[in-house]
Amino acid sequence: MAREELVFSDYLRVVLRHKWYVFSAVILTFTLTYLISGREVPVYQSRTRIKVQRVMTFADMFDEVLMSSGNPIENYLYEISSYVVISSAATHISYPEPATPEAIAALHGSIRAQSISGTDLIDIFSKAPTPAEARARGEAVVSSFIKHHDEMMRSNAEEIYNSIKESRDNLLQRLVERDAEIWNKMGARAITGAQDASEMGMLKAKLTELELQLWQLRSTGNYTEEYPEIQAIKKQIEVIKDRITSNVEQEYERHIQLTEFEQQKTISDEMSLFFTRKLEEAKIASQRKSEVIHVIEPTNPGTPISRGKTRTLFAGLLLGLILGIVIAFIADSLDTSIRTLVEIEETFQLSVLGVIPHFSPDDIDVPLHTDRLSERVRYSRLVMGLSAFWRALALSFRSSRRRNLGSARRAELVVPFAPRSPATEGYRILRTNMRLVMEKTDSKIFLVTSSGPAEGKSTTITNLAITFAQAGSRVLLIGANMRRPKMHRIFGLERDQGLSNILAGEVEWRSVVKDYRDVALGGTAPDELITAPGIDNLFFITSGGKTVQPAEWLSLPAFNTLLDEVRGEYDIVLIDGTPVLPVPDSVIIAQSVDQVLLVYMVGVASRESIRRASNSLRNVGGKIAGLILNDVRSSWAEGADFRHYRGYYGRPDHT
Repeated sequence: MAREELVFSDYLRVVLRHKWYVFSAVILTFTLTYLISGREVPVYQSRTRIKVQRVMTFADMFDEVLMSSGNPIENYLYEISSYVVISSAATHISYPEPATPEAIAALHGSIRAQSISGTDLIDIFSKAPTPAEARARGEAVVSSFIKHHDEMMRSNAEEIYNSIKESRDNLLQRLVERDAEIWNKMGARAITGAQDASEMGMLKAKLTELELQLWQLRSTGNYTEEYPEIQAIKKQIEVIKDRITSNVEQEYERHIQLTEFEQQKTISDEMSLFFTRKLEEAKIASQRKSEVIHVIEPTNPGTPISRGKTRTLFAGLLLGLILGIVIAFIADSLDTSIRTLVEIEETFQLSVLGVIPHFSPDDIDVPLHTDRLSERVRYSRLVMGLSAFWRALALSFRSSRRRNLGSARRAELVVPFAPRSPATEGYRILRTNMRLVMEKTDSKIFLVTSSGPAEGKSTTITNLAITFAQAGSRVLLIGANMRRPKMHRIFGLERDQGLSNILAGEVEWRSVVKDYRDVALGGTAPDELITAPGIDNLFFITSGGKTVQPAEWLSLPAFNTLLDEVRGEYDIVLIDGTPVLPVPDSVIIAQSVDQVLLVYMVGVASRESIRRASNSLRNVGGKIAGLILNDVRSSWAEGADFRHYRGYYGRPDHT
């Protein structure tokens, strides 16, 4: 069968089931949060608003574009929280004592600078335990920032001025050295430049004269080229041409050098003028402030800021709730017990015949709904608590045997003492469902057992037997738990002469059957039990004397013979068996009875325990009629319907 998806009510049921985990987590976290928030020191905060006004020329703006160092406002924010500013402010606050590293660190942690978007305004916040200290911290930081910023700007201007001056002086020194070099190399040649020109003229005139003489000699036709005078003139002409060529090359080289020197001198002069102008600008900048810090809003007195105690407590409460829910789901996932009807039916394919609500000795006789003020006071928690204390004090003077029997009676019998209680109605619904099973399967003999101990088998079988007896059925209650019998103590019967004696062949079973007269003779049963309706239809076979080997006795044919004989004389036979898993007694009995009723106390047994118990019963041929859920709390069951039943049908009848 496919499992249904969980809905919100399922999750809510998990939380309610583990509500004490959730409650403990909420209380614990809320308490810790309250203690921590209570130790917090009050905090005061002051604010100072400043504006950094920048005085810039067009050239400064152009230089800033070319040499940008980031967003100036962001730089100011980091400068305000810098170690230099904070340490200076801490020294100012602690004057005349020097500032300690702890004081500097505390001041740094209490200062926060924040820029206002779209403006050049900066807010400086300072926190302190007192208003005066918060204001003093803010004023000290603002003063230190202005002082440090002015000194830094002045220092930068002086550094720029000195750097430009040094560069200009170095340039002038290089110009002087260059002029000296020019005069050393070109000075003599520059002076003799006119002499070189006249020499070139004389050489050209001499060359013309010699060429004329050579032409005259050749024109006569009387001389050959080998003529000595012609050869002499040719040699003179070549010498003069060589000298003219050499002079031309020297003149060209000198001209190039002079041109280069003149260009370098022009560049040097322009650089000298540039550095001179920059030096004057730097001198002017060092004498004025390029950035002026204005205090727009002075430091105000420290005002208390919200410590968020309410928010802290709410956050602790919410955290505890979340933590408790997480723990609840973890506990629920680790809990292997079965807790819902649907889960039982889906897991084991067993029908649930009855759901028995939780009941206790203190609330059995309390009306479930009262309209009178006197009854509300009478059954209030305070009065009932004092009453329970008085009863316990009174019982302490009685015999221990009587006290134990009375306590057992009130703790385990609900049907005869509270006929209108939800638990009694639960047993009646169980009786109705069992009658349907009896009609369909023609069954009379039922074994009532559980997977493990302490799940309420004896309580269930005794109240169920009384319910059948009140409906007019002859009921035989057999105590087959010969290891730790309990049924005889509930009704105040003597244990001896019972089932063990019948199986041993010592007595005949009819001779040991007990009825309401034996209950009355026991001396421990209250009058309301003896006089309860239908008690005369209830018969008992106790467990009998002690036996060492109960499993072997139950395996004897005498036990089957006993069941065959009582089947014809009683309308229903209920057998109180031992738990299935610890001992084999109930598994042996399951082979002989018509049906088995498996009692399960909610939240006690695990899935594996119930599965093993049901498999053990089925392996020997036992027929499991269904499950009986015992001691069900209203938080586990369908809460709305259950509370409606208690309020409507549990109301006393005043008519």
